[in-house]
Amino acid sequence: MVKITVDNISSKIGKRVDPHLTTELNLDGMEIDSFGSFASMTALEKVDLRNNWIRFPRQVEKLLEAPRLRELDLTGNDVCKSHNYRAFIIYHCQTLQFLDDIGITDDERMEAEECFLDQEKKPFAEMELQKGSQRPVWIPDDNTRECSECHVEFTTLTRRHHCRGCGKIFCEKCCHHWLLLPEGFNYTDPTRTCYPCYRAHSSIDFKMKWEAKGPDDAPIILCIHPAMASRQFFSLQMDAWSANYRVISMDLPAHASRIDDSLNMAAAVEAVQEVVDATVPTDLGENFKKVILVGWALGGYVAMKYAALNPHRVAGLVLGGCSTENSAYNFQVEFKLNSFKFISC
Repeated sequence: MVKITVDNISSKIGKRVDPHLTTELNLDGMEIDSFGSFASMTALEKVDLRNNWIRFPRQVEKLLEAPRLRELDLTGNDVCKSHNYRAFIIYHCQTLQFLDDIGITDDERMEAEECFLDQEKKPFAEMELQKGSQRPVWIPDDNTRECSECHVEFTTLTRRHHCRGCGKIFCEKCCHHWLLLPEGFNYTDPTRTCYPCYRAHSSIDFKMKWEAKGPDDAPIILCIHPAMASRQFFSLQMDAWSANYRVISMDLPAHASRIDDSLNMAAAVEAVQEVVDATVPTDLGENFKKVILVGWALGGYVAMKYAALNPHRVAGLVLGGCSTENSAYNFQVEFKLNSFKFISC
């Protein structure tokens, strides 16, 4: 699986890409499954994205930020089987003229706006609440024959799932986020939510991939959370350690601010490297160019892997909950994340 960003695209495709001059990209068959923001690709007009690993429309949402994008071809991706993927892409890319080599009509644009505009601007406007609670009254199963997000028809195999945040009914793919909802909902554990609800009710700042506390010139501790959590997992430790250390807590792929990224060990190590490169000062002594890695459970395995690959960047390891066989643990995490994505409030 490959994530394409403006920074890495040249190395991924083997030739120089100038964000201000490149007008076309051929990304056919590169096993791409996600994108960073393409807002700086100001000249890009055409992208060939055939035969990749795009399963959901939101996997290309960042690509659609290219301000002059006119043609996009997703032929050969599983996303083409999604009922309303054309509507999603047309709505989120107003400049697009051709999708999968088919011209976009005015009627399609109107249908796309009807499908997504009210949902994004007023996701809770028609929500009926239970008495004395913020919990919504669930829409009855018999009242809905298709998913509220992608409009796939419910069958014996495609089951209904209620979002605990808004009460609407979705398929599993559109309601696979888990969140500890605010106190008024009266839930004590993370519960199933749709994408708009998990973004609306989370206390996470999705513009930040990590948080830092403590003096800028102090030794650095980098904290890596377990599965089904977020960078806030270490909030108490950050408060306790920040008097003497620069304490940084990051989000792993497929969690919190990185919820749309795919999780595997390589991607997790790359995320750690991104934080280290961005936060470790280069103008101080050698002792300050290394970090102390603190990892719990999945975070512990990621810390060990990063340390093994980059011993010159690590001053020490503090690990917990990660003494079982690594391969078995990886299997468990990958199995869960094939079905759900997690976020902790």
